[in-house]
Amino acid sequence: MSIEKILEKNNEGVQCSRNRSYRAAKKALRTALVYLQEFSEQRDAHIEATEKKSCNCTSFPLIFRTCQIPDSTSKNSYSLTHFIFRNALLAFVNPNSQEKDLMRSWDTTKLKAMLIFNLSLICHCATERYDSKPNLVRVLRLYKQAWDTLQKNPWTTTTWHQVYYDAVVLGILNNMGATFHELAHYQQSQHCFKTMKEFFSSNSAGVLALKPDTRSGIMMNIKLLEELNTARAA
Repeated sequence: MSIEKILEKNNEGVQCSRNRSYRAAKKALRTALVYLQEFSEQRDAHIEATEKKSCNCTSFPLIFRTCQIPDSTSKNSYSLTHFIFRNALLAFVNPNSQEKDLMRSWDTTKLKAMLIFNLSLICHCATERYDSKPNLVRVLRLYKQAWDTLQKNPWTTTTWHQVYYDAVVLGILNNMGATFHELAHYQQSQHCFKTMKEFFSSNSAGVLALKPDTRSGIMMNIKLLEELNTARAA
């Protein structure tokens, strides 16, 4: 199994979602996760069979690009009142990387977090499209899985790659907060938006790189939640 095949399936899934082919998109992302598991097992065997000292990588082995999934909301969708972060991630092998960078030094939890986040977002968009509110609980579980994977090994790389890590963090917190609120889980929603507000106020590389409409949407969600909390307390 190769990294290229994993990334090909990830990018295929994202592109399918842009055409609103959600079933094909979800299938591609789930296949990518299976491929990643196979790659991880092969990599571990490779490391075990070779010298165990770490190598000095000269470059980060992946290049990321954001790709916005089109709004597919029905006229009754809750995302008409909540901003939903829709930037999925495309990924490509850095042409300056060496094979040893891919097989030994890079922790695949980074790629796993990206794949699960993209799958979460696609499932979220499909739920909106077909106004399938009961499936929101499943969407929340996927976002939570992506979040837990991120916490295992945050991306401590260059500022340029930090932009994409921040995008995933903001996407998870914003979309989980909006979904919890729709399901009337107000305490969990408040926790997500409080964490997001603190992160948003940090002026990290990813926050500063946000497009104006995305920044405005996130701020709208934070303000809306604060107003609702004030009203409930009154």
